Amino acid sequence: MHQPTLVTALLDINRSQINPRFRRKWHAYERSLKRLCQLDLPFHIHAAPAMHAKILRWRQGRQTRLYALNHEQLRQSPHFESIQRIRTSGAWLSQAEWLTNSPMATLELYVPLVNSKMRWLAQAAEQSNDNNDNFIWIDAGIHMHLYPGEHQLVNEAFFQQFIREPSKLRMLAKPYEKNTEVHGFDRGALANYCQTDFVDRCCKGGIFGGGSSIVQTMAEHFSQLLGETIAAGHLGTEECILTALSYRYPTQTDTTLIQQAGVKGLFSERTPWHSVRRLRHPKTTFRALKRRVLSQWTAWRHNAQLKRILQEPPLTGLGRDEFDLHILLCARDVVNGLWALNSFLRYSELRPRLIIHDDGSLSQEHQQRLLQHFPEARIIPFEQANQDMSAALANYPNAYRYRITEYSWPAIKLLDFAWYSRERAFMVLDADVLFFKKPKEIIEAIRQNKGFYMSDWQDAYTWPLERWPAVLGTRGISKVNVGLFYLPDGGLYDIGFVEQCLGAYYQRQPCPRLVWLEQTVWAALFATLGETMKRLPDTYQISTKQALSARTCSHHYVNDSHLARLDFLGQGVPHLIRNRFLSAGAA
Repeated sequence: MHQPTLVTALLDINRSQINPRFRRKWHAYERSLKRLCQLDLPFHIHAAPAMHAKILRWRQGRQTRLYALNHEQLRQSPHFESIQRIRTSGAWLSQAEWLTNSPMATLELYVPLVNSKMRWLAQAAEQSNDNNDNFIWIDAGIHMHLYPGEHQLVNEAFFQQFIREPSKLRMLAKPYEKNTEVHGFDRGALANYCQTDFVDRCCKGGIFGGGSSIVQTMAEHFSQLLGETIAAGHLGTEECILTALSYRYPTQTDTTLIQQAGVKGLFSERTPWHSVRRLRHPKTTFRALKRRVLSQWTAWRHNAQLKRILQEPPLTGLGRDEFDLHILLCARDVVNGLWALNSFLRYSELRPRLIIHDDGSLSQEHQQRLLQHFPEARIIPFEQANQDMSAALANYPNAYRYRITEYSWPAIKLLDFAWYSRERAFMVLDADVLFFKKPKEIIEAIRQNKGFYMSDWQDAYTWPLERWPAVLGTRGISKVNVGLFYLPDGGLYDIGFVEQCLGAYYQRQPCPRLVWLEQTVWAALFATLGETMKRLPDTYQISTKQALSARTCSHHYVNDSHLARLDFLGQGVPHLIRNRFLSAGAA
């Protein structure tokens, strides 16, 4: 295997002297580069001549090529004068409040420095005698963005695996859907250069790379596009140009979306976030210990409450009312589901046909426990659902991909629930929703054959609302949560529209927030139904920001913080017990 060559640069441009919000200490940069120099990989390093001896000591004889870098070289770089004119102009600075104190506005060499990354990477690739060599740009200050326990993750193996296809430029992007600018670059203008209707991501400049040939090719595109944008009066960072390349040349780039902001998002799947041995700060350590203790306490409480709810007599008479009630359960949430279902069915006194969906983790013991409590319920095993939905979605390639090929558990809520109900009305209930009194609004809506949904505390959607008409072909509805909703007629479910929405997602990959795709599609479907769907009042609560009160009809303990699930068992269930929800034998 060819060892990738890393390219980086370090130069003091006085960032330690700017506004505290954007300030970075020089010694932190040096410390980060020193860590990088411990890697047993070839390096090309651009730095001030005074740094060269120090760097060679850090490298300890490893393959290294040094290049002299100074302020004057950056002043002689392409477009320097134009950059200075734009970054100091009132029109550019007035785009956003943060720009005034940003490094782009306060440091004359910042933009020329970051725009040189691609040029320096291509320079290293040009010097290679082997077209099979890979070259990766890595910011010298990458370690400044990591927790102490994450430093060892920046290792040789990570870089050896980073480039998946040498014929493509590998880049990482983060969701970037808000603001009227992207790092100072007008959003509308950037969309034009990206040749798309809306820019929903921003590529990271901290790490990118590819094979020798593609690096040189993309460097030419980068240089040309940079010149065009600056000539037109637009200015951003290198990340704006990289983003445009990812849109304009999708077959020549390999772009992966990361959900966390900052460089630390690169390592989010590998990082031991709560390992107290590796956390430096006492407050963080205390919080980690607190989480561990709470977790142990919750486990004990979980088992105790499981026994209490199982002492309740079986709930019978299901199927009396002409609608279905769907719930998706995993092994971890069986106890939550028992409480959620019991609280709704007992307070509402409704008796729908109950359909319980297995996410693939329910054991025979779990299923028997559920049937013991709800003997007339139908449990759909995961394997059976896969077979049924494979056949049902054969003519819907996007839905098939979402549900079968690239299985994601929310797909069961979006596709299986409606399919198993066919033309019948159906209600959806999440396992983390508890009811605390009679849901009069729900009962009345069902009697009037009206649909309903509850509110979210945020717009938890894959796309921002203003993008819905262009992307999904319908207006948006703000703050819809599908942990609790009712469709008054199964015939209102339009699988063709669902297929269209899923297609919009896959056409725009890499696209942010897959976990919210199911909720986005449901909300879009509700929007097409107009007055058929009504919003439940705020007595149907959500999030830890709303405390239980005498007005609370239900509370959705959505995972908006690490305390939400603890509150389900630590506050919600005890509230039910105090209000004599359990029968005398179980209490």
